[in-house]
Amino acid sequence: MLLDSENYKPSMTQFLNVFSKKSRNFKDDSLEYFQNLFQSFCDYIVELDPSIFYSKSGKFSITVFESIFVALCINASKTQKLDIKKTTIDKITLLQENETFNKASQDNTAGKANVETRLRIAKEILN
Repeated sequence: MLLDSENYKPSMTQFLNVFSKKSRNFKDDSLEYFQNLFQSFCDYIVELDPSIFYSKSGKFSITVFESIFVALCINASKTQKLDIKKTTIDKITLLQENETFNKASQDNTAGKANVETRLRIAKEILN
């Protein structure tokens, strides 16, 4: 989603398969960069609070993870830097309490409109 969300269309499996084929042409330095970007994001979140990705029922939420990851890393990925956007627990709480975000995270999660809605709201709130 970080690199190709503008081309997303269901199904998620098909989208991931197409992206996987595209990524075969990535150069080694790009692969290393994205590995480092992901690691930087993980290091930052561990410092902030890794429990932000868990639902009230205690389950890991891939939709929340994906949305926060994209919102905080999108600018860094465009510039090929590792300076991810910093945020606060208060902003993440606002995101998690946003009714529209929650609806898009629970119903038809792989639907194009819901994916776009989640990413848009995360970018608005966290940036």
